[in-house]
Amino acid sequence: MKNIFYLLMLVSLGITACKSQPNDEAIAKELCACLEPMITLYKEMGSQSQNQDEAAMMESIAELERIAGESQACSEQLNQKYGDLSQKQVEMEAAMTKVCPDIVQFLNENQ
Repeated sequence: MKNIFYLLMLVSLGITACKSQPNDEAIAKELCACLEPMITLYKEMGSQSQNQDEAAMMESIAELERIAGESQACSEQLNQKYGDLSQKQVEMEAAMTKVCPDIVQFLNENQ
């Protein structure tokens, strides 16, 4: 499960390595949309992990890997669209806190 979380963090870091247009909140909304499916599934897996057998857990992990791939593709699209945001990481984190505080809180709690 820790490996999955590290994969989630790597994808989120990849997503934040995009370049901003003047409207950071609009970009943050796109970043949050990239992360939301993966975080939702990760939360579901955490709440169900006590009740799942090994086969069900393996299916959940495969689904998380599939969604992580989609998030990575989303990240790459944003990277092509906006360029390098790594120099504006502080501004993007602040914008994401406004746009999707639940996602930012989850990422902060699970670092």
